[in-house]
Amino acid sequence: EYSPFNDASNKSVKYQPGIETRIRAGADRLVGQSRLSLGATFSTFGNDELRGGGFAGGSEVSPGHRFLFDASLLAPMGRGTVSIYAWDFFRAASNSGDSTSLGNRENIFTAGVSGTFPIGEKMALEPVIEGRVWSPETGSGYLVGAGTGLRIDLSPALTFVPALRVDFGHLETPAGASGSLTGWGLTALLRYGL
Repeated sequence: EYSPFNDASNKSVKYQPGIETRIRAGADRLVGQSRLSLGATFSTFGNDELRGGGFAGGSEVSPGHRFLFDASLLAPMGRGTVSIYAWDFFRAASNSGDSTSLGNRENIFTAGVSGTFPIGEKMALEPVIEGRVWSPETGSGYLVGAGTGLRIDLSPALTFVPALRVDFGHLETPAGASGSLTGWGLTALLRYGL
């Protein structure tokens, strides 16, 4: 339990999230020179409780069940490797304490291709292309992105990976508004392995 904020009349608001239960199953095997991985995850939550402020007697919300299915295929290509992957996330609608649907069911599907290609003894290029489709109960959206990283082995235990990514897409809100999405990201990862 914690206090996310105080309302205007300065009465303390308390939020108690429900306990999450998660079950995951997966399979992983070699197919020729490639590796195929499949997975499925189910998660459910106890009711979230909100008390205090203007919530007389409190309010409960059942967040809804979640299902995640994922698959990937890692295969050699020339001197490098290519990974083809996809995942689908489905969230059932939440319910209020009186079992009224809150109307926020959604599905997110993502698929992409990434690779690792050596360009020297201690460097490798790591490109990625990815697409995502968002399908809520009302509204819709998509996002397409591409980028690349440069993995540099500084020592047998230390790796540095600067990366650049660009994304663009479109969003339709439940209220009927729409707009374009654009963005970019620049990251630098320093990894030390024992």
